[in-house]
Amino acid sequence: MLLTILILFLSAEIALRLMVYFYRRGSSRYRKEYLLICPISWTNRYGKVNYYKAHPYISYVKKANCDSPRHPSNNLGFVGNKEIIKEVKRGYRIYVCGDSTSEQNDYDMVEPFNAEVTWPYIMELELERLSNKPVEVINASVSAYTSVESLIDFQLRGLSFHPDMAIFNQNFTDAWLCQSIAGYQSDYSHNRKVVLLDRELQLPDFRLCFVYQFLKMKLTSSKDALIDHLIKSNKFKSDLDFISENSETFKLNIRSFCTICEANNIVPVLVVCSFNKEMVTPPLGHDFSANDLAKFKNILQNNNQIIRSVCAEFKSAVLFDPGEFIDSDFRNADWTHWSIHGINKMGKRAAKRLVEMINYDEVN
Repeated sequence: MLLTILILFLSAEIALRLMVYFYRRGSSRYRKEYLLICPISWTNRYGKVNYYKAHPYISYVKKANCDSPRHPSNNLGFVGNKEIIKEVKRGYRIYVCGDSTSEQNDYDMVEPFNAEVTWPYIMELELERLSNKPVEVINASVSAYTSVESLIDFQLRGLSFHPDMAIFNQNFTDAWLCQSIAGYQSDYSHNRKVVLLDRELQLPDFRLCFVYQFLKMKLTSSKDALIDHLIKSNKFKSDLDFISENSETFKLNIRSFCTICEANNIVPVLVVCSFNKEMVTPPLGHDFSANDLAKFKNILQNNNQIIRSVCAEFKSAVLFDPGEFIDSDFRNADWTHWSIHGINKMGKRAAKRLVEMINYDEVN
């Protein structure tokens, strides 16, 4: 009996190693060490929820000093590992408010992979190169933030850093998690819930044992998804027939952001959401018909129009419309998140658009 169990265990170990090898070989996701130890994506370091914590006013924020390859954070809990000294500006300071599209690095980890590389990071490098001046970007983007969380974060945390410029990169998450959900409430409480991210004691990683890590991953994966801790249900009841009524909160949040910036001598930058209309598929939680999908695209386009119209209301506001992108600028089968090509392109376009503001501030 014991021998049979041992043989089955060893067979499973070998089968899992072969599965990883044949499934990932030839791609950037394979490492030679995976013949000996399991992929890092099977470990606690990949549990996304581990890198965020509840906040009494902002719902949730990133934890500080996270060494996750996909979700690194610095000493103050902002994106990336570069430390920030709140009281000491390294240069022209830019505060970025946004969701996962500005928080993300290269999720596909194409070699040579650098966990620091997000489009705001590329923007910082390019701005320094183009302006020949020091620039400091604080990337306060957080996965699944809507315009509500980003606005509150900017008020409670962002202003205290006295940025020279603030970027607001929101659209998709409002449309996905709030504006398209039935029972719409202007405070977004129809789909958001009180966030509790304190985790129970986790089982330790033991990467030499593929069977153990695989079973642990499968048994705990549902608890590792951040989105499940933020919303009332991950199977949405959609309602896409009230675009104008369901856009008021988004419009007010954009307008409030610009008003706060002007009152504090901060240059507000509003980012137009770029997406390839032909690539759009029903986002997670939605089961759209073809007609519903067309209506969802209309919500995204309507939000972009709101961004443009609100920007025109403020003399100091700057509109950043990144323009069109090709399919390879996005991840495979993912029309919202950037590939490494898209990250670089987005960052460079942002720098090209905003460098004149840095030079103008320097003169004035």
